[in-house]
Amino acid sequence: MFTLILILKMFIQFHDFECLLTFAASHVIVWVINKGDDPVKVMGKSARAIAERFIPTFGSFADDYLAAHGPKFRNEKHKAQWTMTLTTYCASIRSKPVNEIDMT
Repeated sequence: MFTLILILKMFIQFHDFECLLTFAASHVIVWVINKGDDPVKVMGKSARAIAERFIPTFGSFADDYLAAHGPKFRNEKHKAQWTMTLTTYCASIRSKPVNEIDMT
């Protein structure tokens, strides 16, 4: 009964059944990982599809960062420098998912 109430509360919070299912599936994936298992082996290709769907590209992550932190920059020049770096200088990695970017 408690689980049903929790699911109904989540559905009200998300306002979208697909979003609720994805949220629930992502929690199952985390649970499987915390047990020490590989979610793709345990859940099959659906786990990989869910994970890939919600891993942002560097470009979308950078754009969100600029939108959120732009007002916090010291001045317009500083904001322009960050924008130039994350758009022009990082153009080659903007389409890559963030988990595939090698920091070395």
